[in-house]
Amino acid sequence: MTYPIVLLSFAGLVVVGFMMFVLPGMTSMFTKSGQALPGPTQLMMDASYFLTNYYIIIGIALTLFITSFKYWKQTPNGRLKIDTFLLRAPFINYFVKIKAVVQFSKTLGMLLESGVHLPEALDIVSNIVDNKALVHRLSEARDKIIKEGKIAKYLKETKIFPSIASYMIKTGEESGKLAQMLTTVGNDYDEELNEIIDGLTAAINPVMTILLAGIVIFIVLSIFLPIMQMGDIAGI
Repeated sequence: MTYPIVLLSFAGLVVVGFMMFVLPGMTSMFTKSGQALPGPTQLMMDASYFLTNYYIIIGIALTLFITSFKYWKQTPNGRLKIDTFLLRAPFINYFVKIKAVVQFSKTLGMLLESGVHLPEALDIVSNIVDNKALVHRLSEARDKIIKEGKIAKYLKETKIFPSIASYMIKTGEESGKLAQMLTTVGNDYDEELNEIIDGLTAAINPVMTILLAGIVIFIVLSIFLPIMQMGDIAGI
């Protein structure tokens, strides 16, 4: 995500700079015509007025929001709320779920293969896995998992693990090869996730090109539409 974030940030800075330092000089020319301005131009002018007159308030508000959000995100409740939200967010939830599956399965499988007992392994995994929603749901069933010595049923109940993954882990429990099956599940979904990410990365360039082109076209239209309108009125 670094590439699109950098490009979008740069594009955002260019647009803000244009509205704060370039567009205000054209405002008087547009308003003197006395004609109703086209929608894109009026939108840009309203945004320019808001930014140039309230930039201090906007800066303070953004700083307070970002600082408060970062602080809240670091709290246990904040981490849990954010991870729960991401698990429900369209499109993003797939990647969040698969990442949690990969982290949990590979780590737990490695620990069990190393001879770590299930209770201690679960405690270690809880501190390593990023997704606190998964950790929270499993912690509620921790005593049952330890008592039964089985985990597949409770992984399925989290609604984070895909059905196939839960079935494979259950098969591993029944065959006495839980550790190996957890590692297999983690590796399989890790490979699947990497393939999807590679495909999305390849699609980023054309998507970003279209998006940036749209921004440029909108800015150009916001400038030239009123100029063309004034030319038509003057009979040029």
